[in-house]
Amino acid sequence: MERELSLTKEQTQKVAAIVLERFEALQKSTNNKTKQLSAANDVAVKKLNTVLTTQQLTLYNQVRSESKKQKDEFLKKNPTYKFSNEDKELDF
Repeated sequence: MERELSLTKEQTQKVAAIVLERFEALQKSTNNKTKQLSAANDVAVKKLNTVLTTQQLTLYNQVRSESKKQKDEFLKKNPTYKFSNEDKELDF
């Protein structure tokens, strides 16, 4: 992400902290992981909105969209492949 978005050193540190917070929140989750994953992703994305420039945010959203598209195409080509519920909902 750092290279793709041309993050500054300060942005890199802030993004790393956001990603770590998200990871820690997911580690603490117990029941209804899908809902907690979605909530953790929402919080992280809102925080990223305060760190990234408009141009970086646009690029970040393009990368997320392309990643989702690739995952959907993979699943279409491999219908018997099963992602875990958490992986299915992963959108970060």
